[in-house]
Amino acid sequence: MPFSPKQQYCGQTVLLTGGLGYLGSIVLEQLLRLTEVKHIYLLVRGKKQHAASKRVDTLLCGPLFHLLHKEAAAGKRNVFSKVQAIEGDLTQPNLGLSEQDMRTLQQEVGIILHCGANIELEADVQMTLKNNYMGTMEMMRVAASFEELRSFVHVSTYFVNNHLPRNSTVKEQIYPLPLTINGTRVSHSEYVAAMLSMSAEQANKQTGDLMRSLNFTSTYAFGKHLTEQLVDGTIIRPGVSRAIVRPSLIASIAYDPYPGYINSYAGAGGYTMGYALGFFQGIKSVAYGSDTILDLIPADIVGSLVIAAGAAAAATFGSPSADRTAVIFHAASAESAPLTITRSFSTMAQFWRANPPPLCLPATRYVKFKGEHNPTPEGISGGAKSAKLKIKLVGGLLKLAGKAREYRALKMGFKAFSVHNSMAYGKSFVCAVDNGRALMNQMLDKEKAAWRCVWQEAHMSWEQYGDTFQAGVRRLLFRMESPTSKKTLHNFKYVATAKPTVLKMGLKKAASSDSSASSSRASSASSASSSRASGQAGSAASTPRSNSSSSSASTAEAAAVQEVMAAAGVRSSSSSSSKAVVSPKAFQREAIAVA
Repeated sequence: MPFSPKQQYCGQTVLLTGGLGYLGSIVLEQLLRLTEVKHIYLLVRGKKQHAASKRVDTLLCGPLFHLLHKEAAAGKRNVFSKVQAIEGDLTQPNLGLSEQDMRTLQQEVGIILHCGANIELEADVQMTLKNNYMGTMEMMRVAASFEELRSFVHVSTYFVNNHLPRNSTVKEQIYPLPLTINGTRVSHSEYVAAMLSMSAEQANKQTGDLMRSLNFTSTYAFGKHLTEQLVDGTIIRPGVSRAIVRPSLIASIAYDPYPGYINSYAGAGGYTMGYALGFFQGIKSVAYGSDTILDLIPADIVGSLVIAAGAAAAATFGSPSADRTAVIFHAASAESAPLTITRSFSTMAQFWRANPPPLCLPATRYVKFKGEHNPTPEGISGGAKSAKLKIKLVGGLLKLAGKAREYRALKMGFKAFSVHNSMAYGKSFVCAVDNGRALMNQMLDKEKAAWRCVWQEAHMSWEQYGDTFQAGVRRLLFRMESPTSKKTLHNFKYVATAKPTVLKMGLKKAASSDSSASSSRASSASSASSSRASGQAGSAASTPRSNSSSSSASTAEAAAVQEVMAAAGVRSSSSSSSKAVVSPKAFQREAIAVA
């Protein structure tokens, strides 16, 4: 039977986390433009100067939504009234939701797309676990009380299996790690509980030692690996399907609504910025072999797969096998359209030579592979030392000259270079995309172009996409346009931020209708029976059921989960005065964004 993502979302209410981040905003735009979704709630942290609703309004007025702006201005449709900010926090008990917002979500939400995460690669392990593992646990625990819930999607990363040998073919399955504490094997929940009960120093040392023994590269990937096991082994509600999406290095949008659009220096954007600024100063300093597969994936492909995975899970709602295990999807390109470092760096070199940036390190030579290259620790270390010395000298001059923005760009570029120019990240994985391919093959023909779940070169070559991607980064970093030529054939065309009158009216109308709806819901809730109210509260506070093979295992796992919550300081859901798990200072880090 043909599969239709559009049909599965028609009339549904969606809860989206990470909606203000790069990937989350793309998911939001696709939902509004390509589906007939009824309502979208964005879980957003409020900030001192920017309330959650104002942050969402700013996002919706951005250039990513320009096609929807045009529709609204032309009087065709205004979908912005479907979006509403819900102030909350993944690190707080009950997600930091007010009682009224909790009731609203319990009564309306049918699909959860969980894109929110802390994406700092080398954060303290406790920071990673509190935001990503514990945040996901709390999301699933609260979701257990959602009466209309049909599916749950968790966005992970393909780096969760970075401990596998170089050139491994990674299947769409869980590869459990042999977790140990003082030589004793433990479950993922027991390990997390132990790490959160230690001092930060002890936890970092314990996890660092374990990661080195397992050949793991980052606390982010390690924490996401543990979170995947949590999602896979936890039944939220009977019959509710779960899906996990593992993106590789997320780059710019390839197709609609804005080819080349990128607003993040995480992942592919970061190393491209480092390349443009001149931190890759020769072949010897590059940590990737010439035959290394660079697994890039356009952001719109990832967004489509996240939405399609949610639709596929919703389509199996209520079936006997729906809640047994999570279905895993790789948003990756190494199998469907392999891209080598040699080919990628050649494209970048040609683009930046044709479109030189206004700021780069002295004597910058854009690396272009001409032969075989096998990186060595000595060459990588030498390149890093040279780059560090140059930024110290050039950065100091820029600072004295009052060029603060340029100085920040250099520092950001060096940070990106330091993170990504590592042999640990150049393992040349080939991630299978069987599930994404099967999903596309089952779609209605008229929807396959809208929901590209697998990247292929049939419609756009890596060279053309690469130029489009570089042009987007050049605009983001230097605020400069990139003319097309024989050497750079890109599709990027800058779209300015706009605030059409129609859009403003739509947002005001949304606020008015939401206020009326909230009043109606509050009135309805107040007249509900006390037994139902107490039943919802009990469901919200309950621990997710583990999908174990025996009742004793389930009991042990449930006890371990309770231990994790206690270790993290999570109080009962009935306590409205509970403190946040993570201190306010922790939120000042740049990496609270999207996976």
